[in-house]
Amino acid sequence: MLMKKLLSFWVICLISIQSLLAQQGSLVKDINVTGSASGFRIYESIVVGDLIYMIADDSFQNKGLWKSDGTAEGTVLVKGIEGMNPANLISAGNMIYFVVSNSVGAAYLWKSDGTPEGTASLQQVDSDVVNVQTGTRLLVSVNGTLYFFGQGGLMKTDGTAAGTVLLKPLDRWEQARITDMANVNGKLFLIIYENEVRRLYKSDGTAAGTVPVQTNTDLQIFEPLAAVGSTVYFRGSAGESRGLYKASNTGPVTEVKGFQFFLSNFTDAGNILYFTHDQRELWKSDGTAAGTVLVKNINTGAPSDPSMFTAVNGQLYFVINDSTYGRELWKSEGTASTTAIVKDIRPGVTGAGIRELTAVGSKVAFVANDGSGEKLWQSDGTASGTKVLADMPASRLLAVQGTLYFNGNAGSGLELFKSTMVTGGTSQVTDIAKPESIPLGFTEINGISYFAADDGIHGRELWKTDGTAAGTVLVSDVTSGKSSSNPELITNVNGTAFFTAGSGSQVHSLWKSNGTAATTVRVKDFTKADILKGLINVNGTLYFGVLNSSGLQLWKSNGTTAGTQLIKTIPQTTDFMPVMMNGQIFFGAYDGINSVELWKSNGTTAGTTLVKDVAPNSGQSIYTSIAVAGNYVYYISLAYTNGPKIILVKSDGTAAGTTVVRNIKEHLTSRLTVVNNLVYFIEFNGSAFDDYPGEELWRTDGTEQGTFLLTTMRTYDYENLLTHNMTAVNGIFYFVPHEEEQLWKSDGTVEGTQPVRTIGSMENGASIRYTAGVGNTLYFTTSDGVNGLELWKTQGTAESTSLAYDMTPNGSTIFYELAALNNQLLISADNGMYGAELFKYQDATVQAAVRINAGGQAYAASGSRQFAADAYSVGTTRVSLAASGDILNTTDDQLYKEQRLGQAFSYQIPGVNGTVNVVLHFAEIYWGVPARTSSPGAGKRRFNVDIEGSRKLTNYDIFTAAGGAMRAKTETFTVQVTDGTLSINFLSGAADQPIIAAIEVVPARQVTLGPVADAYVRNTPYEAANFGKETVLDVKTGSLPSYQRHAFLKFSLASVSQVHSAKLRIYGSNVQNSTAGSISAYGVSNDDWTETGVNWSNAPAGSGAALGTVNVNATAKYYEIDVTSFVQSQLATDKTVSLMLTNPANQNLQFSFNSRENTANKPQLLIRLTSPTARTGSEDALVTAASPQAASGIYPNPAAKRFTVSISENHKGNVSLQLISLAGNSFPVITPEPVRPASKIEVDISAMSVANGMYIMQIQSEAMTETVKVFVKE
Repeated sequence: MLMKKLLSFWVICLISIQSLLAQQGSLVKDINVTGSASGFRIYESIVVGDLIYMIADDSFQNKGLWKSDGTAEGTVLVKGIEGMNPANLISAGNMIYFVVSNSVGAAYLWKSDGTPEGTASLQQVDSDVVNVQTGTRLLVSVNGTLYFFGQGGLMKTDGTAAGTVLLKPLDRWEQARITDMANVNGKLFLIIYENEVRRLYKSDGTAAGTVPVQTNTDLQIFEPLAAVGSTVYFRGSAGESRGLYKASNTGPVTEVKGFQFFLSNFTDAGNILYFTHDQRELWKSDGTAAGTVLVKNINTGAPSDPSMFTAVNGQLYFVINDSTYGRELWKSEGTASTTAIVKDIRPGVTGAGIRELTAVGSKVAFVANDGSGEKLWQSDGTASGTKVLADMPASRLLAVQGTLYFNGNAGSGLELFKSTMVTGGTSQVTDIAKPESIPLGFTEINGISYFAADDGIHGRELWKTDGTAAGTVLVSDVTSGKSSSNPELITNVNGTAFFTAGSGSQVHSLWKSNGTAATTVRVKDFTKADILKGLINVNGTLYFGVLNSSGLQLWKSNGTTAGTQLIKTIPQTTDFMPVMMNGQIFFGAYDGINSVELWKSNGTTAGTTLVKDVAPNSGQSIYTSIAVAGNYVYYISLAYTNGPKIILVKSDGTAAGTTVVRNIKEHLTSRLTVVNNLVYFIEFNGSAFDDYPGEELWRTDGTEQGTFLLTTMRTYDYENLLTHNMTAVNGIFYFVPHEEEQLWKSDGTVEGTQPVRTIGSMENGASIRYTAGVGNTLYFTTSDGVNGLELWKTQGTAESTSLAYDMTPNGSTIFYELAALNNQLLISADNGMYGAELFKYQDATVQAAVRINAGGQAYAASGSRQFAADAYSVGTTRVSLAASGDILNTTDDQLYKEQRLGQAFSYQIPGVNGTVNVVLHFAEIYWGVPARTSSPGAGKRRFNVDIEGSRKLTNYDIFTAAGGAMRAKTETFTVQVTDGTLSINFLSGAADQPIIAAIEVVPARQVTLGPVADAYVRNTPYEAANFGKETVLDVKTGSLPSYQRHAFLKFSLASVSQVHSAKLRIYGSNVQNSTAGSISAYGVSNDDWTETGVNWSNAPAGSGAALGTVNVNATAKYYEIDVTSFVQSQLATDKTVSLMLTNPANQNLQFSFNSRENTANKPQLLIRLTSPTARTGSEDALVTAASPQAASGIYPNPAAKRFTVSISENHKGNVSLQLISLAGNSFPVITPEPVRPASKIEVDISAMSVANGMYIMQIQSEAMTETVKVFVKE
């Protein structure tokens, strides 16, 4: 432990430079590449000309407006609607309209011309538009104008703000509202409820022309309105009289026929109104009392409940139950004789479960179940013509000029299909569905994260990951085959993963695993009725609860079946969420005597007792509101003594030490969150803002004076607390008030409780949902209204709050879970490419240089290089001092006058990762120095140096290399460090002992950025076309307009704080011929263009002169253009760089470069962060994520007594492991199974007499011998 503390101290002392962060996020593994997924889901669809418009999502974007021309290429997202719910599609004139509701219940009318730019919010509407009843309409198109129920009353719009006007005001405070509207032969009719009267109105589109049709206010008009020719039909009621009524633009409201019961299903078929009476039978009307008749009494003596009325060429198709065939398809031409069943699709009385009956040309399409599952059917009205159209489930049926479009699933996920309504005429339009594993339940155990996932082969089972593709593997197929064991509640108990398996009708079991199939074993089976909850580790023993009809059974387990024992049964307890304090568990329980109170257990029956009955008749709040701060358990309890009240209680585990901290005024409180021994919680206050409620954030340290209000937030909900994502990271309490949906923080003071930063707009909020802490950084998912729903990060300041990982450029990511692992973030998410899979993100710190004056004190060297005093040396050494005199070849003499010397020693330098340049400083200060010895210097000292296990210097002779004694000499090596510790070993060679004067570890000083958007544009006739999703960026000038192309690229500098130089790197060539031509880059000051929206007509212009030019020939390679000045200027402004590529020489050559959509050699912006010097000219390695190594490795490292060894595939045959101390002592490693190449093996050295410190793991086979260092800690 002392070594660990010293290393940490020196890391802090040496690494004081400000970190520069570069984005490093990537897919860890596409676990499921075979199974099915949800795919393209359609919620609504309408026909507009030859196109269909849809409210849909593709399983990774939020709902949005889509359109399709019936081809895969022509099925595109028009615009995603982030964090809100679009619905109620309708078209009017040349516009598509729909309603969007946000999280606080407000509704807005949106319009669209079919382009992203033309899709926007137009006007707030009444919330009834969203909650409209089935069969009624509050959006209606009449003669190209949209009429709707706006906030102020009846409104109309032509799609412009100026053309959006109020026609009839309605006082919503007096409950006035529109209940239905209809287009009746080019005239708007509507029902208005006002002053407790429901009246029929009509409108010609003017305020003056919006008038009541009826004068009799005793007559109440009820929806639905049904248009048949120029007549509108509806239900009416006057006193005890009720019936079918009609009206027209020129005729008054008149009764057609009186009916005693409810009328519904109004449908026009051949200018005849069909309807049902009391859900019993089929009726029709020609508008006269005599012509309003029962068509046929299909089910005598019982309701037949006709529904799904659909008109086809004057005939009516419908579904009805005649008690003989069940609910099946019927048709009618308006007479009893023509009213008959079409086909008994599912023989017997069960019925075919017909839904979505839709007219398509002269046929109908529908979904039905013939007993073998749901399929898409068609019918021409005959039994023989009623048959399966597509053998798949279907929904959202829509007819487009004789073609049927629908949402279907052929086995690989939902897609858009179309059908010509003939056998073999059904085809799939889209191919969007992606298989997905949906990793969930991440639990870190010794540097490995265990989780549940479904690979499409083994079902949902236990997996583990170390953050690499190779290290992400199935642990065990607990339930063999595609069936799932559904592991949950994964819990770390001293390095062993305990988890529950089985769900639903499966046997519920307790399992454990040490990360291999062999060590994954069943601990104990329980019954299907048993619910296992609250797994918790208490000093190496697992405690858990089993909930069943007996109440709560408290159990403990040592990992064996015999050692899994029932402690105590507590009847009438309905939940179990324990905490641990001082070696005991505390939990809420109800024994039927003392109400729901705090209990504790030490693992024995006698030691499982009630702590104190604080509030007789208390409620169940304690189950979910219990937390530990310091040496106290805190919890919320709802008491019913003299009326209900809520109390905050703290307890030291004794009855005497259990006291009420605060009496809470009202009925709602949140769970408790502990930060630095402060307990935070939310209270409801119904009068926080005079007549409006609020949610109050409180804190307590357990004392009266330390319990106080921090801030009050608005709310609108009297039944639920809506503040969410209460999270503790690095001593900061983060939370999200629901009303504004922005990130807040608190340090426990009133002044320190404040918003972190406004993200997006205050109107729409940031929609923060998932959070996780890594180190001192909070990661969260949010949308700023520009980048979609993506991963953000903060350290609690506005300046540190930024987009971290744009997983889905030009879209939104669907997130499922965030979790920390080894200073990186694991992400379960769907970015639209792989389905919901495992990703990771890590801030790649551009490390500070580490400089050590070996054998000496801290020293300020030339070039502003600060060397720290000697540190990190391991082994028996001494300090060798130089004689007086100058050290040649340097101005830093002192650096070479005190040196570290020994027979064999090493430097183990922590905090180093990635590509680094190691500079070793040497000077021979003994051999060949007359004041020290008379011997000549050549050949007197010859030694070896290994860096990261690789020999760098062999029998190195400083005297010869430097050209004599007392002369400085440096040797520089570029190495990769992947485990966080740089290992430099100085070993004896042919003569004398190794010696070192100083060490410099200089990380790479460049970062490579990828574009966040790129596209090319093309002149007429393609001036309106967008090429943003192409895999190439084309450039051509000097020819006909139709051949002219420019390319655009956009880069974000959000992760960059300084720029010394910048180069644009583009991969491609002249694809037209073998000559060379010039490509120039121009700065673009306007960054508003988008990848999917830019075209020749709206593309921004380049500003000023060319930033740089490069000659490009027919050889495909990376070409570089210096763009330093423009990048520096953009860093100082909006931190966004837009560039345009063109051929200003107009050479009539076509150049083609890879875009960011390409799978390889994507565009890059190469930024040097600092100025190179003569001594560090080799510091040009790029800062990139460490690539997988072919060598073996150990993780975690530093390691406890259990760790994993990853064996390189370069080994052959049997592999042996041996642990070797730096003193040379060997410890053979015994493994539970043979060690094979390209495998991972769990190693347990707890039985060995191994002290803490640095060791070498020797990995040997017939092919090779490797050594990997490992630091063993407690």
